[in-house]
Amino acid sequence: MSNKYIAHAALLIVNLLYGVNFLVAKEVMPAYVGPSAFIFIRVTCTAVLFGVLFLAITRERIQRSDLPRFILCAITGVTVNQLLFYEGLNYTTPINAAVIFTSNPILTLLVAAMVLREKIIPRKIVGILLGAGGAIALIILSRGGVSFDENTRLGNLFILINALSYAVYLVAAKPLMKKYKPLTVITVNFAMGWFFVTPFGWNQFTQIEWHTFTPFVWGALVFTVLGVTFVAYLFSIFALQRLTAPQVSVYVYVQPVTAALLAIALGKDRFTPELIICSLLIFLGVFLVIRE
Repeated sequence: MSNKYIAHAALLIVNLLYGVNFLVAKEVMPAYVGPSAFIFIRVTCTAVLFGVLFLAITRERIQRSDLPRFILCAITGVTVNQLLFYEGLNYTTPINAAVIFTSNPILTLLVAAMVLREKIIPRKIVGILLGAGGAIALIILSRGGVSFDENTRLGNLFILINALSYAVYLVAAKPLMKKYKPLTVITVNFAMGWFFVTPFGWNQFTQIEWHTFTPFVWGALVFTVLGVTFVAYLFSIFALQRLTAPQVSVYVYVQPVTAALLAIALGKDRFTPELIICSLLIFLGVFLVIRE
């Protein structure tokens, strides 16, 4: 199996984890852990895990001239991406957030065209629009309608900035993949990101009442740190080394399918013709974007 097929498999796993996380994270926040504290825990633990792996395996040196790009990746890919997403959920609905984040592949395609001079070909545009249409329809059909009113305006803006930030991260990190190993890039990103996240999350972190945690909450926290952060970021950066930024971003459309299938497995939803049609649109859209 070629490295590109492995990269696609890695992205599929990443977005399966993200799809499950939508149902897991809301059981922890904000009842047990505040959003900023949640991010602080994720970034701290993941930075330590990446640091241990880096010291044991790579110990690759980075050039001083690349520090500005590493800082940009740390801000857009770790700090802004995570903080604004979870803070945004506090001011908007999960449905609004999911729908707005479908703009990420479109934004990634535009940023890649402007910065990396990647060609915007009709097939990719059609694929992204098909995937976005299927994802939005699936989200609305399975979770209810969107509500873009004054009460959700701030949260909607946070999620949109989050989507743009992640698009910038994917494009900014791509040139680093040509010079460094994926483990080096992601370790430096999280080490730098920790310094940016700490001022926002430390206060909430000190207010956590650990004695109130149930076994499920502990399990959800471990799953979020190991699966949704450590594995997801490592697999994503591995895939980005072998694929284009738009190809990586378009996999976000798999997340609502994962959430819908999990809801069906838990007996909270059922198969419908609409679910099948939306899923087919999503996978057709993803195929058109990732096809060489």
